Amino acid sequence: MQQSSGRHDNTTGTQDIILGVILVAAGILAIVFAWGAVSYLTALVSFVAGGWLAARGVGKNRSG
Repeated sequence: MQQSSGRHDNTTGTQDIILGVILVAAGILAIVFAWGAVSYLTALVSFVAGGWLAARGVGKNRSG
C-alpha cells in the first residue's frame, strides 16, 4: 500500500492545469454574461480556484 505524502494525488499535474484553465475560462464567461453581483462573485471564485489548480499542477509536474 502506498503511503500518502499529504498531497491530493488523485489527479496528475496536467489534469490539474487543464481543470484550472477550464475554471478560469468559466470565470471569463461569467463576466461576459454577468447579470449582477452573483455573476461577479462566481467569476472571482472561478479565477481563484482555477489559478490554485493550475499552480498545483505546475508544482506536481516540477516535483515529479
